[in-house]
Amino acid sequence: MSLLYPDYSFRRIYEIPTRFFLEQGIRVLFLDVDNTLTTHDNPVPHERIRDWLEEQREAGLRLLVLSNNTGERVAPFARGLGLEFVADAKKPLPFPLWRALKEMEISPGAAAVVGDQIFTDVLCGKFSQCLSVLVEPMEEEDWGFLAVKRRWEKRVLKHYVPRQWQPSPRMEGWELVICDECGSSFRKGNSQMRRLCPECAHYLYGYPSCGHLFEDGRCIRCGWDGSESKYIRGLKQGGGSDG
Repeated sequence: MSLLYPDYSFRRIYEIPTRFFLEQGIRVLFLDVDNTLTTHDNPVPHERIRDWLEEQREAGLRLLVLSNNTGERVAPFARGLGLEFVADAKKPLPFPLWRALKEMEISPGAAAVVGDQIFTDVLCGKFSQCLSVLVEPMEEEDWGFLAVKRRWEKRVLKHYVPRQWQPSPRMEGWELVICDECGSSFRKGNSQMRRLCPECAHYLYGYPSCGHLFEDGRCIRCGWDGSESKYIRGLKQGGGSDG
């Protein structure tokens, strides 16, 4: 049954704080459409979605729509929000998602699948080894096969105890952003470059090193999680700037 339980759950997608993703090393979000970003078959997103998406973009998160719906439905909706998209995604199968991740050179562990259905979104997250996040549907679906699936979901969730996420006390008050080079989130203001962590700014442009102090997999000074791009790794192996 644990395969059907999400890693985390929230009431609405726009209630998920950006740092929820950043503290867990998430770099890309795969977002469902119907009953997640808007109501069923509605061409207009919920009024709070645009602001929420912009917050994720500002932090450096990559955003894609991942929907089983047709391109005719998905394309205009996604483009209206400035989002990349995968239509006819065949969730819960992981293969279209994996292809998108391969193109971005991002590992499944750095991605999250967010949606309102257990048998498509949550299972897709589990099968693909991504973080799975379940949100409550924006409206009741009491017709056809959707009504049947919703009844099954209620049975599955009957004994589900939501996993509570708590912000890291160590990073309280930090504003986190994602490094464009290595993909690690880091503490905004602790780097001389706006979209590069101190480590990448040091190796690429010679800015002072942070002098990292690691606890629980992160530098407690700048927030860098130790991630390295292939290019930076090559610089280090070739004897570039000292760390």
